Amino acid sequence: MSSYQSKESKTEFLQTPLPFVAKIKQLEFFSGGASEESDEALRQRAVMSVHRFSTAGSEKGYIYHGLSASAKNSFYKSFK
Repeated sequence: MSSYQSKESKTEFLQTPLPFVAKIKQLEFFSGGASEESDEALRQRAVMSVHRFSTAGSEKGYIYHGLSASAKNSFYKSFK
């Protein structure tokens, strides 16, 4: 189990200050996180990211969005 998935990970820092929030407190530990993404998987998503803006619904665009949707899925194939 990597350090970011540890049950002892806590966060009590508010990233975006809100005028009506004085303090935050995490009541439970994090659970159910995804595994760390490999360098090769990140590289593949970066290369495919140029296809994300396609309005024609290209095959590579669908694959990019599928890979970006969940870190738990590592393989996508689009069908014509």
